Amino acid sequence: MINLRYHIVSIVAVFLALGIGLALGSTFVDSFLVNELEDQVNEFGLEKALAIEEKLDAEEMVFEINAELDEIKAVVRETLPEGKLDGSSWIMLAPESLKNSEIFDLEMLLSRTSSEFYGFLWVNESLDLLDIKARNAVATELRLSSNSLAAVTKGLTFFIAKTLLDAKNIEGVTGLGSEPVITRLIRAGVLTYQGSNESQIGNSNIGLLLVSDVANKALNQNLFLPLLKKIVDEGLAGSTVAIEMATAVSLTDEFVKEVRSDPQLASSVSTVNDVNSFMGQIVFLSFLENLPLVTHYDEKLFIDTVKSK
Repeated sequence: MINLRYHIVSIVAVFLALGIGLALGSTFVDSFLVNELEDQVNEFGLEKALAIEEKLDAEEMVFEINAELDEIKAVVRETLPEGKLDGSSWIMLAPESLKNSEIFDLEMLLSRTSSEFYGFLWVNESLDLLDIKARNAVATELRLSSNSLAAVTKGLTFFIAKTLLDAKNIEGVTGLGSEPVITRLIRAGVLTYQGSNESQIGNSNIGLLLVSDVANKALNQNLFLPLLKKIVDEGLAGSTVAIEMATAVSLTDEFVKEVRSDPQLASSVSTVNDVNSFMGQIVFLSFLENLPLVTHYDEKLFIDTVKSK
Protein backbone atom coordinates (compact mmCIF):
# COMPACT_ATOMS: atom_id res chain seq x y z
CA MET A 1 0.00 0.00 0.00
CA ILE A 2 1.35 3.36 -1.04
CA ASN A 3 1.35 5.86 1.75
CA LEU A 4 1.49 9.69 1.83
CA ARG A 5 5.21 9.77 2.51
CA TYR A 6 5.85 7.97 -0.74
CA HIS A 7 3.84 10.61 -2.69
CA ILE A 8 5.70 13.45 -1.04
CA VAL A 9 9.08 11.92 -1.82
CA SER A 10 8.02 11.30 -5.43
CA ILE A 11 6.83 14.88 -5.91
CA VAL A 12 9.99 16.29 -4.35
CA ALA A 13 12.10 14.05 -6.57
CA VAL A 14 10.27 15.21 -9.70
CA PHE A 15 10.65 18.88 -8.89
CA LEU A 16 14.26 18.38 -7.89
CA ALA A 17 15.00 16.68 -11.19
CA LEU A 18 13.18 19.41 -13.07
CA GLY A 19 15.15 22.11 -11.24
CA ILE A 20 18.44 20.37 -11.88
CA GLY A 21 17.51 19.97 -15.56
CA LEU A 22 16.54 23.59 -15.91
CA ALA A 23 19.69 24.77 -14.20
CA LEU A 24 21.93 22.61 -16.37
CA GLY A 25 19.97 23.48 -19.52
CA SER A 26 19.95 27.21 -18.93
CA THR A 27 23.66 27.22 -18.19
CA PHE A 28 24.36 25.44 -21.47
CA VAL A 29 22.00 27.70 -23.46
CA ASP A 30 23.32 30.86 -21.83
CA SER A 31 26.86 29.84 -22.61
CA PHE A 32 25.93 29.03 -26.20
CA LEU A 33 24.09 32.33 -26.69
CA VAL A 34 26.91 34.34 -25.16
CA ASN A 35 29.45 32.69 -27.44
CA GLU A 36 27.22 33.23 -30.45
CA LEU A 37 26.68 36.89 -29.61
CA GLU A 38 30.39 37.41 -29.01
CA ASP A 39 31.13 35.89 -32.42
CA GLN A 40 28.59 38.21 -34.05
CA VAL A 41 30.03 41.27 -32.25
CA ASN A 42 33.53 40.34 -33.36
CA GLU A 43 32.36 39.79 -36.94
CA PHE A 44 30.55 43.14 -36.91
CA GLY A 45 33.70 44.81 -35.57
CA LEU A 46 35.74 43.36 -38.42
CA GLU A 47 33.16 44.45 -40.99
CA LYS A 48 33.09 47.95 -39.48
CA ALA A 49 36.87 48.18 -39.59
CA LEU A 50 36.86 47.05 -43.23
CA ALA A 51 34.12 49.59 -44.07
CA ILE A 52 36.11 52.40 -42.41
CA GLU A 53 39.21 51.37 -44.34
CA GLU A 54 37.27 51.27 -47.62
CA LYS A 55 35.76 54.68 -46.83
CA LEU A 56 39.21 56.15 -46.19
CA ASP A 57 40.49 54.62 -49.43
CA ALA A 58 37.51 56.06 -51.34
CA GLU A 59 38.00 59.50 -49.78
CA GLU A 60 41.68 59.42 -50.71
CA MET A 61 40.76 58.43 -54.27
CA VAL A 62 38.18 61.24 -54.50
CA PHE A 63 40.75 63.71 -53.15
CA GLU A 64 43.29 62.57 -55.75
CA ILE A 65 40.70 62.80 -58.54
CA ASN A 66 39.65 66.30 -57.42
CA ALA A 67 43.29 67.35 -57.26
CA GLU A 68 43.82 66.10 -60.81
CA LEU A 69 40.66 67.87 -61.97
CA ASP A 70 41.84 71.09 -60.34
CA GLU A 71 45.15 70.78 -62.18
CA ILE A 72 43.33 70.19 -65.47
CA LYS A 73 41.02 73.17 -64.81
CA ALA A 74 44.01 75.37 -63.99
CA VAL A 75 45.69 74.41 -67.26
CA VAL A 76 42.46 75.02 -69.20
CA ARG A 77 41.94 78.39 -67.47
CA GLU A 78 45.46 79.39 -68.47
CA THR A 79 45.43 78.12 -72.04
CA LEU A 80 41.80 78.48 -73.17
CA PRO A 81 41.78 82.30 -73.32
CA GLU A 82 44.97 82.44 -75.41
CA GLY A 83 44.29 83.95 -78.81
CA LYS A 84 40.65 84.61 -78.00
CA LEU A 85 38.86 87.94 -78.59
CA ASP A 86 41.60 89.29 -80.84
CA GLY A 87 40.96 92.88 -81.88
CA SER A 88 38.30 93.55 -79.25
CA SER A 89 38.43 95.93 -76.27
CA TRP A 90 36.40 95.90 -73.08
CA ILE A 91 35.54 98.00 -70.08
CA MET A 92 33.63 97.10 -66.91
CA LEU A 93 30.97 99.32 -65.40
CA ALA A 94 30.12 98.26 -61.85
CA PRO A 95 29.06 99.56 -58.44
CA GLU A 96 31.96 100.64 -56.26
CA SER A 97 30.78 98.12 -53.64
CA LEU A 98 31.93 95.28 -55.92
CA LYS A 99 35.61 96.09 -55.53
CA ASN A 100 36.45 92.56 -54.48
CA SER A 101 38.60 89.68 -55.66
CA GLU A 102 35.82 88.02 -57.66
CA ILE A 103 35.36 90.88 -60.11
CA PHE A 104 39.12 91.13 -60.53
CA ASP A 105 39.11 87.45 -61.55
CA LEU A 106 37.30 88.62 -64.69
CA GLU A 107 40.06 91.11 -65.34
CA MET A 108 42.64 88.32 -64.99
CA LEU A 109 40.64 86.16 -67.39
CA LEU A 110 40.47 88.92 -69.99
CA SER A 111 44.16 89.70 -69.56
CA ARG A 112 44.99 86.20 -70.83
CA THR A 113 43.07 86.79 -74.06
CA SER A 114 44.24 88.81 -77.06
CA SER A 115 41.76 91.58 -76.28
CA GLU A 116 42.48 94.92 -74.65
CA PHE A 117 41.02 95.69 -71.25
CA TYR A 118 40.51 99.41 -70.58
CA GLY A 119 39.79 99.05 -66.88
CA PHE A 120 36.91 99.73 -64.51
CA LEU A 121 34.38 102.52 -64.31
CA TRP A 122 33.07 102.39 -60.76
CA VAL A 123 29.73 103.96 -59.98
CA ASN A 124 30.28 105.81 -56.71
CA GLU A 125 28.54 104.36 -53.68
CA SER A 126 27.36 107.82 -52.68
CA LEU A 127 25.48 108.32 -55.96
CA ASP A 128 21.76 108.64 -55.33
CA LEU A 129 19.74 110.00 -58.23
CA LEU A 130 16.84 110.53 -55.85
CA ASP A 131 18.99 113.19 -54.14
CA ILE A 132 18.49 116.66 -55.68
CA LYS A 133 22.14 117.62 -55.01
CA ALA A 134 23.40 114.61 -56.94
CA ARG A 135 21.06 115.39 -59.84
CA ASN A 136 22.15 119.05 -59.82
CA ALA A 137 25.79 118.01 -60.15
CA VAL A 138 25.05 115.71 -63.08
CA ALA A 139 22.74 118.24 -64.77
CA THR A 140 25.40 120.95 -64.48
CA GLU A 141 28.24 118.84 -65.90
CA LEU A 142 26.14 117.47 -68.75
CA ARG A 143 24.42 120.84 -69.39
CA LEU A 144 20.97 119.36 -69.06
CA SER A 145 17.94 121.64 -69.21
CA SER A 146 16.32 120.02 -66.18
CA ASN A 147 17.45 118.34 -62.99
CA SER A 148 14.39 116.11 -62.66
CA LEU A 149 14.95 112.42 -62.09
CA ALA A 150 13.61 111.56 -65.54
CA ALA A 151 15.77 114.18 -67.28
CA VAL A 152 18.96 113.28 -65.40
CA THR A 153 18.45 109.54 -65.93
CA LYS A 154 17.81 110.09 -69.63
CA GLY A 155 20.82 112.35 -70.05
CA LEU A 156 23.13 110.16 -67.99
CA THR A 157 22.24 106.94 -69.78
CA PHE A 158 22.49 108.65 -73.18
CA PHE A 159 25.98 110.04 -72.56
CA ILE A 160 27.35 106.85 -71.02
CA ALA A 161 25.95 104.71 -73.84
CA LYS A 162 27.22 107.04 -76.57
CA THR A 163 30.63 107.58 -74.98
CA LEU A 164 31.38 103.91 -74.49
CA LEU A 165 29.68 102.29 -77.46
CA ASP A 166 29.29 104.93 -80.16
CA ALA A 167 32.20 107.30 -79.64
CA LYS A 168 32.71 108.11 -83.31
CA ASN A 169 29.21 109.56 -83.58
CA ILE A 170 29.16 111.50 -80.32
CA GLU A 171 30.91 114.62 -81.59
CA GLY A 172 28.47 117.38 -82.39
CA VAL A 173 25.66 115.56 -80.58
CA THR A 174 26.59 116.24 -76.99
CA GLY A 175 27.13 120.00 -77.08
CA LEU A 176 29.72 119.64 -74.33
CA GLY A 177 32.74 120.86 -76.23
CA SER A 178 36.02 119.01 -76.39
CA GLU A 179 36.19 117.80 -72.79
CA PRO A 180 35.52 114.05 -72.57
CA VAL A 181 32.15 113.08 -71.12
CA ILE A 182 33.83 110.58 -68.79
CA THR A 183 35.90 113.40 -67.29
CA ARG A 184 32.72 115.38 -66.62
CA LEU A 185 31.01 112.38 -65.01
CA ILE A 186 34.03 111.78 -62.78
CA ARG A 187 33.96 115.43 -61.71
CA ALA A 188 30.21 115.20 -61.04
CA GLY A 189 30.85 112.38 -58.61
CA VAL A 190 29.10 109.75 -60.70
CA LEU A 191 32.11 107.65 -61.67
CA THR A 192 35.68 106.89 -60.71
CA TYR A 193 38.08 105.32 -63.17
CA GLN A 194 40.55 102.53 -62.43
CA GLY A 195 42.85 101.69 -65.30
CA SER A 196 45.56 103.06 -67.55
CA ASN A 197 43.66 103.92 -70.72
CA GLU A 198 41.31 106.72 -69.68
CA SER A 199 42.38 108.77 -72.69
CA GLN A 200 41.21 105.95 -74.98
CA ILE A 201 37.70 105.91 -73.55
CA GLY A 202 35.60 107.82 -76.03
CA ASN A 203 38.17 107.49 -78.78
CA SER A 204 37.36 103.92 -79.73
CA ASN A 205 34.39 101.61 -79.53
CA ILE A 206 34.46 99.36 -76.49
CA GLY A 207 32.51 96.30 -75.43
CA LEU A 208 30.63 96.94 -72.19
CA LEU A 209 30.57 94.45 -69.33
CA LEU A 210 27.93 95.76 -66.94
CA VAL A 211 28.39 94.05 -63.58
CA SER A 212 26.09 94.30 -60.58
CA ASP A 213 24.52 92.28 -57.77
CA VAL A 214 21.28 92.02 -55.82
CA ALA A 215 22.60 94.29 -53.05
CA ASN A 216 22.59 97.25 -55.47
CA LYS A 217 18.89 97.08 -56.21
CA ALA A 218 18.33 100.86 -56.22
CA LEU A 219 21.25 101.42 -58.58
CA ASN A 220 20.04 98.61 -60.84
CA GLN A 221 16.57 100.17 -61.07
CA ASN A 222 17.61 103.81 -61.38
CA LEU A 223 20.69 103.55 -63.60
CA PHE A 224 21.74 100.17 -64.93
CA LEU A 225 18.44 98.91 -66.33
CA PRO A 226 17.62 102.32 -67.91
CA LEU A 227 21.16 102.33 -69.33
CA LEU A 228 20.66 98.92 -70.92
CA LYS A 229 17.35 100.08 -72.39
CA LYS A 230 19.03 103.20 -73.82
CA ILE A 231 21.80 101.03 -75.29
CA VAL A 232 19.17 98.83 -76.96
CA ASP A 233 17.18 101.86 -78.18
CA GLU A 234 20.32 103.31 -79.73
CA GLY A 235 21.08 100.01 -81.47
CA LEU A 236 24.32 99.56 -79.53
CA ALA A 237 23.66 96.30 -77.66
CA GLY A 238 25.78 94.10 -79.91
CA SER A 239 28.80 94.20 -77.58
CA THR A 240 27.08 94.43 -74.19
CA VAL A 241 26.89 91.73 -71.53
CA ALA A 242 25.04 92.02 -68.20
CA ILE A 243 26.75 90.09 -65.39
CA GLU A 244 25.55 89.32 -61.89
CA MET A 245 27.99 88.64 -59.08
CA ALA A 246 27.03 86.38 -56.20
CA THR A 247 27.52 88.09 -52.85
CA ALA A 248 28.27 86.85 -49.35
CA VAL A 249 24.69 87.55 -48.28
CA SER A 250 22.86 86.38 -51.37
CA LEU A 251 23.30 83.95 -54.24
CA THR A 252 20.21 85.08 -56.09
CA ASP A 253 20.24 86.47 -59.61
CA GLU A 254 17.74 89.33 -59.32
CA PHE A 255 19.65 91.69 -61.62
CA VAL A 256 19.87 89.34 -64.60
CA LYS A 257 16.30 88.19 -63.95
CA GLU A 258 15.21 91.78 -64.46
CA VAL A 259 17.03 91.84 -67.79
CA ARG A 260 15.65 88.47 -68.88
CA SER A 261 12.10 89.37 -67.89
CA ASP A 262 12.09 92.37 -70.26
CA PRO A 263 11.40 91.06 -73.79
CA GLN A 264 13.34 93.88 -75.45
CA LEU A 265 16.41 93.46 -73.23
CA ALA A 266 16.26 89.65 -73.25
CA SER A 267 16.48 89.56 -77.03
CA SER A 268 19.32 92.11 -77.20
CA VAL A 269 21.60 91.80 -74.15
CA SER A 270 23.46 88.63 -73.11
CA THR A 271 23.39 87.75 -69.41
CA VAL A 272 25.43 85.51 -67.14
CA ASN A 273 25.25 84.98 -63.38
CA ASP A 274 28.02 82.49 -62.68
CA VAL A 275 31.29 83.90 -64.03
CA ASN A 276 33.49 82.59 -61.22
CA SER A 277 32.94 78.88 -61.73
CA PHE A 278 35.02 76.87 -64.18
CA MET A 279 32.09 76.30 -66.54
CA GLY A 280 30.90 79.87 -66.11
CA GLN A 281 34.24 81.27 -67.27
CA ILE A 282 34.29 79.02 -70.33
CA VAL A 283 30.76 80.11 -71.25
CA PHE A 284 31.61 83.75 -70.54
CA LEU A 285 34.49 83.70 -73.03
CA SER A 286 32.23 81.97 -75.54
CA PHE A 287 29.68 84.75 -75.02
CA LEU A 288 32.20 87.44 -75.85
CA GLU A 289 33.52 85.56 -78.87
CA ASN A 290 30.04 85.03 -80.33
CA LEU A 291 28.63 88.52 -79.87
CA PRO A 292 26.32 89.87 -81.22
CA LEU A 293 24.69 86.44 -80.73
CA VAL A 294 22.60 86.84 -77.58
CA THR A 295 22.91 84.10 -74.96
CA HIS A 296 21.70 83.72 -71.38
CA TYR A 297 23.67 81.50 -69.00
CA ASP A 298 22.32 80.27 -65.68
CA GLU A 299 24.37 77.81 -63.63
CA LYS A 300 21.17 76.02 -62.54
CA LEU A 301 19.88 75.55 -66.08
CA PHE A 302 23.21 75.57 -67.93
CA ILE A 303 22.29 77.35 -71.16
CA ASP A 304 18.98 79.03 -70.39
CA THR A 305 18.17 80.47 -73.77
CA VAL A 306 19.99 81.23 -76.97
CA LYS A 307 18.64 83.85 -79.30
CA SER A 308 20.01 85.43 -82.42
CA LYS A 309 19.56 89.11 -83.08
